Amino acid sequence: MNPLANAVAQGPPTWTPAAPIPLRPPAPSGGVMPSAPPPMGEGPPAVPPTPGCPVRAPQTGFKGGPPVEAPAGGLRATPREGKAARQRVSSHGLPPAKRKRGGCKQSSNTRSVGQQQQQQQQRRQVACVTSAELGRRGRDRLLLDYAQHFVDTGERPQNFIRDVEPEKRFNAYFRLKELMELKRQVIRARATPAQCIRADLRTFDWATLPCQFDVILVDPPWAEYAERSVGAQRPTEDLRPWTVQDIMALPIEQIAESQSFCFLWCGVKHLEEARDVLSKWGFRRCEDICWVKSNKGAALRLEAQKSPAPHAVLRDESSFLQRTTEHCLVGIKGLVRRSQDGHLIHANLDADVIVSEEPQDLFSTEKPAELYDIIERFCLGRRRLELFGLQRNVRDGWLTIGSAIRETNFSAQLYASWFAGDTSYPEAQTYQGGRLLGSTEEIESLRPKSPPREIRPTQQQQQ
Repeated sequence: MNPLANAVAQGPPTWTPAAPIPLRPPAPSGGVMPSAPPPMGEGPPAVPPTPGCPVRAPQTGFKGGPPVEAPAGGLRATPREGKAARQRVSSHGLPPAKRKRGGCKQSSNTRSVGQQQQQQQQRRQVACVTSAELGRRGRDRLLLDYAQHFVDTGERPQNFIRDVEPEKRFNAYFRLKELMELKRQVIRARATPAQCIRADLRTFDWATLPCQFDVILVDPPWAEYAERSVGAQRPTEDLRPWTVQDIMALPIEQIAESQSFCFLWCGVKHLEEARDVLSKWGFRRCEDICWVKSNKGAALRLEAQKSPAPHAVLRDESSFLQRTTEHCLVGIKGLVRRSQDGHLIHANLDADVIVSEEPQDLFSTEKPAELYDIIERFCLGRRRLELFGLQRNVRDGWLTIGSAIRETNFSAQLYASWFAGDTSYPEAQTYQGGRLLGSTEEIESLRPKSPPREIRPTQQQQQ
């Protein structure tokens, strides 16, 4: 027989309603559910509450269920303690309920009664924090105490700052990285050959200098340098301290251009004296560059030497706090505006903090070489002078004067000829011609600039 005809002859199938699913009886007044297995479809059995733990009224989804009585003298967890308890419960195999990502949110009506009861029981357990757990909550915290780590190991907190090296600093900032590379190319092309003069600055004839300078870097032998190197033999450095009056007597105001900058290292103890020195030289203090010293290699070197106390020498017993910084004050002479004098300065290219490793010789006065890069990127004047320099400070683009320099290679007439004329980059592609560095269209489009004063919004326009 044809199956289709047979199905038509039998007629439509009849529908028989399914038997109702038996519901769980309400919980007894004691708050503990019976241990018998639940009916099929209701999920796992309810977990009894922790003894001595206050529990919220059960939210079982059934109306009229009696609440669970909390024991007398119980403690109620605060929101912060409840959060810590949820983390602990999650770590012990009871993951908190998670909402599904994507799609529509699951309605409570479509979830089975067993799933609802299981989630509600987990919430009751999470909200319950016993007194023993309250006592452990302080020990459960993850402490990142760099100060205590310094006390224990001698490693300074700044050792853990990431990407402090100049070559890594701008890896995530592509525009700044491109800007720094373009600036480096221009500075390298326009840098004059390194010049140096071996002389004692107490008796030096300043009239032999053929020109005034746009940038002057000074690192005088302060008394602080001599105090922290007592007993150390320094054949390459003259650490005989100069008094503040001796430093003020240097004729810096005579050799500085009308628009110029002075960078003065002053350690930690001589900040006030350094401000007075800048004022005497005719400069106004405008910035304070802080050198934060890291000591990643100091402990390793001492451990390699099998020192009995590898971290003892890292302490400074002459101060109330452990001194790990030095300061370089920046002074400005004349009127220089960021919005109008873009031919002389490129502002806001660098920060006022240098994080770098301290010298291997803890008694050395060596400073980070990054300061030279900051100066060369900031000031576009090419006539740069460094006083109290050592042989390690001799650098292209600078004239260095100091008593510890090996020999003199300076010619006043030749040096002055390198800055003749008014040309600059890109017209001048070498170190000869013009006292200004120059710039390019790419650099001007990338570097930070102040808006011209005439188009700055006034207070009324902002309102």
